[in-house]
Amino acid sequence: MPVFTLRFSDDGQGLVKSVEFTSVDAGGALRAARGEAAGRNVELWLGKKKLCSMHRSEEVWCISS
Repeated sequence: MPVFTLRFSDDGQGLVKSVEFTSVDAGGALRAARGEAAGRNVELWLGKKKLCSMHRSEEVWCISS
């Protein structure tokens, strides 16, 4: 299975950190990030390729390229 990385920024809502996980597809990122606080900013990477940026509002993750 591919190895993905979530890279959380210093966004005032939590610490800078990286979380690696395996998943059959990028949808696993939402499962891996589900416990994060509202207001978090994160980038999703597959190896050296950035797939997208994500931001968690109070209720949903907003995903952009």
